[in-house]
Amino acid sequence: ILIKIGVENTSLPATYVNDLKELSGNFEEKDLLYMISILIKIKKDIKTSQNPVLITEMSLVKLTRLAELRSVDDMISDLQNRQVPTSNKNTETKQEIIPHAPTKKETLIPNDPPEQITPKGKETVLNIKDLDQELISSHESDLYKRIEKEKPVLGNYLRNNCKLYAVKNNTLHYFVNSSLAERMLKENSGMIARIFKSYFNIEPRIVFDLKAEKQEEIINNPTLEDIRNKSPHLADFIETTDSIIS
Repeated sequence: ILIKIGVENTSLPATYVNDLKELSGNFEEKDLLYMISILIKIKKDIKTSQNPVLITEMSLVKLTRLAELRSVDDMISDLQNRQVPTSNKNTETKQEIIPHAPTKKETLIPNDPPEQITPKGKETVLNIKDLDQELISSHESDLYKRIEKEKPVLGNYLRNNCKLYAVKNNTLHYFVNSSLAERMLKENSGMIARIFKSYFNIEPRIVFDLKAEKQEEIINNPTLEDIRNKSPHLADFIETTDSIIS
């Protein structure tokens, strides 16, 4: 670049200087400056890139195709010198626009309305005025599934630890056979009532009452007949082994 702009370089042998002067005639000053800027950028990108080989190859391809690149100044000059063809307004012909006349078919037969599609998975909503025990029992499965979606443990308690024993004035009375289940159901009775309301479209009241399971009667000093009434197999075993009943 120094030889191109006419700066004498005394540090190089004369033979090198003559060769460089000859080669400099093949490049313009702006091309040499652009090549230098590309090489500087390559050096910077190689240090930070995770794939320096790819960066180097792309930059070398860019250098080899330097003759095909155009400067911004040349592109602006071309745009300014470009002549935009003008149209001859006098020779323009106006096409008469004929409005489309509807055919008989279009007049008599309107477009079909869009098909109404019911969304899949839409939950059933019933319109009930009064709840009764038979109605609740027939829809228990669907109700418990909805409750299990929000709180699986509550659905399990309703299935296995509860029994609906009365429905009066839209108030549901459940017997619960576990104190833990009763406490959990009472704490979430508002959520359960909300799901019942969304299903039947009516405001219910839900009551959970603890009812202990009936304890099995204990017989002191049971006879063989008492044992047979409870477990025939055990009685047969006792008779066979001639065991002593204590």
